[in-house]
Amino acid sequence: MALAASQPQTTSVPLLDKATLRALAGATLRDSFAVLGPHGEERDRHVRAYLPGARAVRLIDRANGDVLGELGQLQTEGLYVGCESTGRPYLLWIEWADGVTLGDR
Repeated sequence: MALAASQPQTTSVPLLDKATLRALAGATLRDSFAVLGPHGEERDRHVRAYLPGARAVRLIDRANGDVLGELGQLQTEGLYVGCESTGRPYLLWIEWADGVTLGDR
């Protein structure tokens, strides 16, 4: 799996309000799936992941390992967002200080 660097596409991702950001950071958000994960149409979706401490996050095609996109930090530390237009199932490639993990959350 080749991991080419790319610029995260975050310009069309709706911003979260301050109360939601505080609840997310404080682990008091009642429905985290309402704001995290994929949202939007299959071929025009945005993806959010809250991963405090992560250094980089990419979307990896679940079937073939291709990089579908890169998520960038937006609004607050640890909140990674980006756009994805293939509609394909994906895994999160997450770079931490001590290594990399690959998972669906």
